[in-house]
Amino acid sequence: MRILIFSLDPKMADPESGARVRHREYATLVEEMVIIVLAPTPKRGTWQDGRLTIHAHGSRGGPKLWYWFTGIIWGIRSGRKEGRRLAREGDTLATSPEPFGVGLITYLVAHSLRIPLQLQIHTDIFAHEFAASLKNKLFLILARFMLPRAQGIRVVSQKIKEGLQAAHCKLQAEPVVLPVFVDAQMWQHAKPTFQLLERFSRLNPAILWVGRLTPEKNPALAIETLAELKKTHPDAGLIMVGHGPECETLALLVARLNMKESVVFAGWQSDLVPYYKGAHALLVTSHFEGYGMQMIEAALCSLPIVATDVGVAREVGGHIAAGNPTALARALGPLLAQEREDGEGHADKSARAHPELVLDKKTYHTRLLATWQACLESKKAAK
Repeated sequence: MRILIFSLDPKMADPESGARVRHREYATLVEEMVIIVLAPTPKRGTWQDGRLTIHAHGSRGGPKLWYWFTGIIWGIRSGRKEGRRLAREGDTLATSPEPFGVGLITYLVAHSLRIPLQLQIHTDIFAHEFAASLKNKLFLILARFMLPRAQGIRVVSQKIKEGLQAAHCKLQAEPVVLPVFVDAQMWQHAKPTFQLLERFSRLNPAILWVGRLTPEKNPALAIETLAELKKTHPDAGLIMVGHGPECETLALLVARLNMKESVVFAGWQSDLVPYYKGAHALLVTSHFEGYGMQMIEAALCSLPIVATDVGVAREVGGHIAAGNPTALARALGPLLAQEREDGEGHADKSARAHPELVLDKKTYHTRLLATWQACLESKKAAK
């Protein structure tokens, strides 16, 4: 079996990145794996890494629109060339990490070469809030066009599968739930490199928020929730880990609510262990989530979770609340009375990742390979 992947992850061009390491391992499961990187990368080129081949279009400067126009043409041409070569050597399928623009490129290549198409869904695209923007409305139209044309569909959570089934798309393939791989042992046994409550001593209890500072993550709601919570917990503080386009807007909101001393913008962090093992609770305020990696990681660190009803919040034992400051603050209150246990977890052990969400690596690889094999068999059965 040979796999042709279209990717929007520029880190694929970095041999030391987590994305590259993971796909290097995935490539050992098959005869050959080729990745076409459509995202801007520092340079254009082709890299051979064991059974893995990476093709990157590179970024040449100039208008972004021009880059994407040339990138689409390059992606289709490169995909057809590599897909044709792979198909001559044996069973081959093409897979996309999403059913939108990259999915359309993947579909065009797969359809022209008559090889199976697998589409993956990592976002809850059928959540009501997803279609709030014009861009996402167009994405949803694309998804509804392409999902029925895929011989394989992988989703990362049961919630997405249920949403897809409720949308009454006429699918060729039954959606398969395969979560994102998480190294459970690493999170459970990792030691904090610093004590969070010593570094941010003025924030006690400390609420943690992790994610991109973008509208769909609704970070403003976390700040508004803190303002409500401080009515009963005046020393409570919020640590926001992540970065994004909403940063300046959020800083203005913090200033307007007079909470500059109570909110820390920690930026992007490569080491989240001290945060998960030092905070009192994780707050998730997203309008929609396909998965919610931060909830899995927090659960593995025994950190209580208060969340809107998104992603895997229910599977990790999260305390589900309506998406408004009063409801979220009310859910947080009882958790903050409990003390951290020397950085080794929280007294409240309600947060537990469901076994299906934290597969060991061998099981994960086996199930990943099975999704590819099922996709190939579906195509053969349709002939």
